[in-house]
Amino acid sequence: MAIAEIQVRVNQDAPRAAGEEIYIDIKGSKRGEMCVVDFFTQMYLEQRAYSVRIGSVSAPVTSDVAITTLEADMCADVVNGLTLIPTYFNFAANLMTGTANEVGFKSVGSASTAGTVFVPVPLYVGGVAALSTARAQATGNCTVADDAVTTTREIAAWANGIAAGAYATTYVYKPRLPHIVNGAGGVYVQVGATTTGCQYFAAFEYIELRTANID
Repeated sequence: MAIAEIQVRVNQDAPRAAGEEIYIDIKGSKRGEMCVVDFFTQMYLEQRAYSVRIGSVSAPVTSDVAITTLEADMCADVVNGLTLIPTYFNFAANLMTGTANEVGFKSVGSASTAGTVFVPVPLYVGGVAALSTARAQATGNCTVADDAVTTTREIAAWANGIAAGAYATTYVYKPRLPHIVNGAGGVYVQVGATTTGCQYFAAFEYIELRTANID
């Protein structure tokens, strides 16, 4: 049985960028290895990744006293025709004097309905604006679908049952496999604690795709 020889074009010292709809040689190293970009990196390079954050330097925000089923502190939404893939979530509390501190990162098949607008930040600096929308407002002032219903998906959760004082308590989510929200729908973050809300910083990242490109 004949085996076709596969060759790659060495392209280490002078990287190229071809135009759309143009055939180009497979990129290889000087040792002959094929260079392959993983899906997440490629999406970020194609200007399809965005960030939503809350809290800034020396100015943390305060969570609600307890999480309720209709509230969130942050969210991102897509309409029909768009698909959202969450890729990263970071939470850092710098003051947790209450107890039963809890954080949820969830998704649902409907968009948020209230909360302060936050313009998604392109993770490709200087990249194109997002078609998706977002909100960020502390103490659970973003309104989302009732997360007691069976259609709510819990992507990740974190909890600390004791008062944590003034030291940092952090949580990071990175998916092993992608969680996919096909519009209309969205992802959201809930933060709460009993007695006293915690002070924190948080951010999440996601990939935005036109559904026609994957369906």
